[in-house]
Amino acid sequence: MRAWVVLLVLMVGAAGCLGSQEASVSEDSQADEQDPRGELVPDEGNDSVAAPGLEVGGSWTYEATGLYNTGERFTVVVAERTAEGYLFGGEGREDLLEDIAWGRVWHGPVSGSLNPLDREGNERVTLFDFPLHDGKSWDRGDGEVTVTKGPVPTPEGEREGYVMEQTYANGYDRWTYEEEVGYLTRYESVTGDRVFLRIDLVSTGESEAWIWYERVGERVDVGGFEPGAETSFVPSEAASVVISAGAANQGSAWVQPPPTAAVEPWMHHVEGEEAWAYDALSSPEGAWTFSVTAREDAFAWVSAQPVAWIEP
Repeated sequence: MRAWVVLLVLMVGAAGCLGSQEASVSEDSQADEQDPRGELVPDEGNDSVAAPGLEVGGSWTYEATGLYNTGERFTVVVAERTAEGYLFGGEGREDLLEDIAWGRVWHGPVSGSLNPLDREGNERVTLFDFPLHDGKSWDRGDGEVTVTKGPVPTPEGEREGYVMEQTYANGYDRWTYEEEVGYLTRYESVTGDRVFLRIDLVSTGESEAWIWYERVGERVDVGGFEPGAETSFVPSEAASVVISAGAANQGSAWVQPPPTAAVEPWMHHVEGEEAWAYDALSSPEGAWTFSVTAREDAFAWVSAQPVAWIEP
């Protein structure tokens, strides 16, 4: 599927770019003690920052840009404190759509070091290796992450914080942390002159409600650089079907809900450069049909993931 396949592989998700190898423990980390909760506390002689103790209900709101983002804002909420660390939920369903589509690392179970966990409770991405200090580094298997202390962006302007960076042959991943914020203030993934993913913190706050989800069926995908393709499936026990669709160059992606659905057919059509859209449609009984239409040199893609919502 020519260049599009390269783009998708680079993006799915941020997980590919972020890597999944375990971080090596530096000598400085080994020298640090732990507080009663098991969190790292820096040696008082080191100019370093320990993992934060987050309060349930705290939230961060980001603006997402880049190839696979819509420019919309989403919120990450500290939903629960768990034995492993925390559960990061959304404030509303719309906050989770791109996470459901791409397996992003901003939402879901995380360790006390704020690294996302897999279903077995293992850290699947090493965003942070606390305590952080200037000059620290760790190996993620596909490259070295380096830490630099310096100004980082926050909603109130630049503050002293930490910049983590991993470089590749033709790009880089770079993310920033500020102690008072207690989480990411920016994350960006760049290849060549193209920004595939970028999130910028726009505000922090407190949330009284949160939501999470459970996948309750297999994901369905159809499309690519093809004149037309179609498939159908019948979700079971799903509250919603989350749709992600991309198109370019007069490509269109179509979703036809079952006849019993109280929703109109859904379409994403793009005349020019590649753009993506997301939605969550209620899931009545019956078969859904997904199809794409495109010229021979156009692109169209649509995916569907059935989910059940988890709300307190």
